[in-house]
Amino acid sequence: MLRIDSYVKIRFHQLGLHSDLAKRAIVQALPYAVRQAVDLLQPEDLCEYDSGLKPAWKETSERKRLYNPEIRRNLPVELASLVGTIFPGEDRLLPVVSAFIGVETEAPVPGLPEGMVIADLPLVIMYRERLRTQCKCVHCDEAAISQYAACIKNRWLSSLASLVADILAFSLLDLTEPALVYVKSHIISQQATHFETSIQRVLAEAKPTPCYAEVVIDFVLNVVGHSVSALKENWIISAYRGQCIYPRLFETESLGRQGLLVMSGGPGVLRYNHEVYNKGMAAKEEFRVQLGEPASHVSSLKIPVQRPQNLLEGHQIKWEVTTGDQSLYISLLSTCATATFSPFAVLCAAVQSVYVDQCPHDPDAELVEPDPFAVFTSPYEPWASSDAVGVVAVHGNASLPMFSFVRGIPGVVQQKGCLQCAINICRMAGYRFVIDGN
Repeated sequence: MLRIDSYVKIRFHQLGLHSDLAKRAIVQALPYAVRQAVDLLQPEDLCEYDSGLKPAWKETSERKRLYNPEIRRNLPVELASLVGTIFPGEDRLLPVVSAFIGVETEAPVPGLPEGMVIADLPLVIMYRERLRTQCKCVHCDEAAISQYAACIKNRWLSSLASLVADILAFSLLDLTEPALVYVKSHIISQQATHFETSIQRVLAEAKPTPCYAEVVIDFVLNVVGHSVSALKENWIISAYRGQCIYPRLFETESLGRQGLLVMSGGPGVLRYNHEVYNKGMAAKEEFRVQLGEPASHVSSLKIPVQRPQNLLEGHQIKWEVTTGDQSLYISLLSTCATATFSPFAVLCAAVQSVYVDQCPHDPDAELVEPDPFAVFTSPYEPWASSDAVGVVAVHGNASLPMFSFVRGIPGVVQQKGCLQCAINICRMAGYRFVIDGN
């Protein structure tokens, strides 16, 4: 297990970045590459799974009918600054970038001029030209004997993408003590992960590219040597090799636009009822109890949408933990119903949502008149049954806004913006509901 400074030295050596020019090219490129990856990786969750691995919450008729990843991919340009992000802000990213390049990086992280790609940077051009003279592939050497030789000139991009993936993974580890890397599991493999491949595509083309939440989490888990998978097991928490990590969102139960996959934790073990476990996963039996909303709450949702409302005052999220197969199984439910849900669905929906964190109006401002095409809804079914905009009536509730994502369907989260602006943005974006969670 290594700290970041020792890890960086091993990583540069493992990627063959020994020469002075190679290091200078990488140092010049990394800040731009990190900025480009953060800006252009578009959060999604996987649709295609190996047989038997697809979680039940992705197979519900409601999600199949209401979830459309094209909405997030094709958001209007004016909403680009409101989308949720997997990765944290520059306050978390800059120290990690500085640790990798050995030079203090100042805010803001630089972006490339429009139309440029990473390969157009001056030192990168020089380094790739040197590699071309050394390369024995048929594209770089007309006298090459083997037509199957790999091009070492193009290999630099995969090395850069791998370092960017490492930086982004470290930025997601907000632990009580500096995170330690399990070197054996992480840097011995020569095969690029899906996360690294997505980054490489961004760096080569400078175009938006899907980035799956499960894949990012698996990459982070691999960095710290945790033998568990979000992709295969709907991971919630794990503790291996003296470090315990879990999504910060599950700790705070508070939705924010940036860093939605940031991990909390620190040195320690995972203990429940005096027993030690290595991992906690989403419970396998989802919706195992009938979905029961108290009738009083259903009837109270018929009032007109004109002002922010908290129609579930006094209710909150509950966590349910069961044991079995040497693992913990974790579900989400609330104090006003007995149905249980997968916490992992919350992560996948949150990273694909839009967050109205500012507008010119008072956050508590009322609509000028009731909106006849908006309907108050509950966190269990946040969408409206018609084409109206659903407004989840949990204004000021501490945790139920997060619970509104348990079906795995993204929406619009009202934060510091007013309800009218949030409804307008919901219609503009094409989402089905607003979480009135100010």
